[in-house]
Amino acid sequence: MENHHPHHRDRPEGVEAIKPVLGARSHSGAQLGFNACHLLRLAHEAARAGVRIFSKHRAYRPRERHLSSHHCLINAGCTGSAQNRTTAFKARLLLALGLLTASLAWAAPAEAPNPEAAWDEARKAAKAGPVELPMAKQAVLKLPADHVFIPQPQATKLLQAMGNPGEDPRLQGVIFPTGDQGWMMTVRFESSGYIKDDDAKEWNADDLLKSYREGTEAQNEERSKLGMKPLEIIGWAERPAYEAATHRLVWAMVSREKGDAGSEQGVNYNTYLLGREGYFSMNLVTELKNLPAHKPQGQAMLTALAFDEGKRYADFNANTDRVAEYGLAALVLGVGAKKLGLLAVAGAFIAKFAKVLLLGAVGLGAVAKRWFGRDKA
Repeated sequence: MENHHPHHRDRPEGVEAIKPVLGARSHSGAQLGFNACHLLRLAHEAARAGVRIFSKHRAYRPRERHLSSHHCLINAGCTGSAQNRTTAFKARLLLALGLLTASLAWAAPAEAPNPEAAWDEARKAAKAGPVELPMAKQAVLKLPADHVFIPQPQATKLLQAMGNPGEDPRLQGVIFPTGDQGWMMTVRFESSGYIKDDDAKEWNADDLLKSYREGTEAQNEERSKLGMKPLEIIGWAERPAYEAATHRLVWAMVSREKGDAGSEQGVNYNTYLLGREGYFSMNLVTELKNLPAHKPQGQAMLTALAFDEGKRYADFNANTDRVAEYGLAALVLGVGAKKLGLLAVAGAFIAKFAKVLLLGAVGLGAVAKRWFGRDKA
């Protein structure tokens, strides 16, 4: 097919055309986990079917012309047969994953902060509940009693000490209980623009799970460089579900150390709250066996977060507001590509930290209680 783009002479051919995007690294340093050939094939199939799949996202703009001669939008409608619609949806999922992760590339620090120093700084900066905390000039978090909130930059240093490399400008902070419950929650805001929620009716949980597993496999190479054991995805602890009335998305994924059936299974319980200009993500990290007990805590934190007037999803103005180039499915896929296994790395960190403090075998709850409990107030 002839390409009439004015810069046609500079256009790389085949898979080489999208390698710069596919090779972009997420803030965890992980290589994107989907196959370049598969993405290109789906994009071409969708183009032949007359489906609009292209995006004008800023991370893509330098190489827009490389994907297809059909310059169009990801969120545009799809017509044609059911097979064409399925192909188009898969293509949009993969392209959205590329958009989300490519836009989140930032450098990792040379070495992690000293663990004990990171915890000590976090304790000094901690905001104890009950307290109302402004979040990203978008919302207010009503932190309940018996909880602490670690703000920036101490939150980033703490996560780096736990083995999570890089700096995430979206991170607002980390929530811990002051007791020994053994969970933590990260709070992030993504200024994505207004996210249309209509693709919640189209997504296929099996397709999302497959993409998540592929992303984790690619990520394992980076984990090995950091001296961490590889992870494998067991499956959904809770399949993705969207509540249109409250504009909340919830899903949970189970993981464990690869090849070790006897290892402790960890779970990331992810909750999202959509707003007019972007969304908050709140990621509850705990052990799978404790999810039933800790899940209400995650739900309570989500309920405790409320957008300011004028920033709510319902305040969207189609004439003036920016619309995101991806939908809800990309939020699930994006988290999978960026970083899984926060629990696993936290567990590895805690084991080392326990030796430093001569505490013997100790869990996240005990460490958090030591630093944020009432005796430290």
